[in-house]
Amino acid sequence: MGNNPSAADILEKEPWRKMPLTTTKIPDMRRELMGKIKTFQKKGNVNFLNILLLGQSSSGKSSFVNSCATALYDANRIVTPCGVLEPQSESVTARLEAHPIKISSTAFLPVRIFDCRGLHDLNGVHSDDIKNMCDGRIKNEYTFDPTLPVRSDNEKFRERPQLQDRMHCVVYVAAADNPKELLADGRANEQLKAIRAVLSAANIPQLVLLNKIDRLGMKDITTIFRNKLVKETCEGAMEFMSLPLGNVLPMINYTEEQTPDSMKDFLALFNLWYMMSKANDYVGLQSDVPEGFND
Repeated sequence: MGNNPSAADILEKEPWRKMPLTTTKIPDMRRELMGKIKTFQKKGNVNFLNILLLGQSSSGKSSFVNSCATALYDANRIVTPCGVLEPQSESVTARLEAHPIKISSTAFLPVRIFDCRGLHDLNGVHSDDIKNMCDGRIKNEYTFDPTLPVRSDNEKFRERPQLQDRMHCVVYVAAADNPKELLADGRANEQLKAIRAVLSAANIPQLVLLNKIDRLGMKDITTIFRNKLVKETCEGAMEFMSLPLGNVLPMINYTEEQTPDSMKDFLALFNLWYMMSKANDYVGLQSDVPEGFND
């Protein structure tokens, strides 16, 4: 009885998620993804692809940015451009912050990952400001007021946002061991309903990043896409958020490691590439709309 595998160790014969890659070995997949990202061709007349991370405090938004930086910088060390909050601490990101994604000492990806104050009852972001961010009306480094949305006379308010100012992809971030609580605790639930309706109407891509997937008890994280419990957890988030399963991305961030890990690098690279691809598709479609089409 004691030798029976736990639910987290039950594996399917075939991966429940297929990778759009030509190889199956983790180190080779990592290298292939690195090549895809570094040669990524941006569509449309925008300077950057804008990706907004939304989630409660300690859900792992900053840790994901750090994991991407570690994987891309490829310096055989953990890179931490963002501060990471202690578990259970309140979010201290009181303003909108755009993080550049560095691939070398002098080169950057044409991507900005935006982070803002966590979604929670007392000190979160006003619902109207989430809409304003997605519309491109709030400039980088705007300091949020949880009780009032941005005023039009604020120096960080953008009166006439263009495509390059909008968010091109929105990613809801939650911890895999309790995703529904972190995605929809109190007022955050109403915020999510409102923002999802706005984004859906605007056809802005919406994804879910499930951090801390290793907390489900896996003994071997390389089996993540064959693990039945991981699949069921992703399916739960899919149903709760009414999104396709392909738009739910399992993730294991760096926490206390001293050196990088090929599997964690691979997950960071794949999830970043997927976010970039979705954002790029949106920009391409918006750029191709004929003049006067929506008049």
